[in-house]
Amino acid sequence: MRTMDPPSIESLSVHPAYKFADADLKLVSSDEVVFLVHSMILRLASPVFADMVSTPQPSDPGKGSHPASVKLAEEADVIAALLDSMY
Repeated sequence: MRTMDPPSIESLSVHPAYKFADADLKLVSSDEVVFLVHSMILRLASPVFADMVSTPQPSDPGKGSHPASVKLAEEADVIAALLDSMY
């Protein structure tokens, strides 16, 4: 049995309203839509996000300067609505 690698960001769809070039956080929806956002906005808007983004993530030496990534259980339309209320 062969295991599949997780999809790379190049193969995922990036949400058109949330693809900030200076993003420091990558949210990935359950339907594999990427949201490139600012962690500071999320931390200020929500204590849940503040806790989530302040929790240390395992380091990935090959990652370079790519934004931290958080996989969410919600679909893209739910995440977009939530981000719309924050931005």
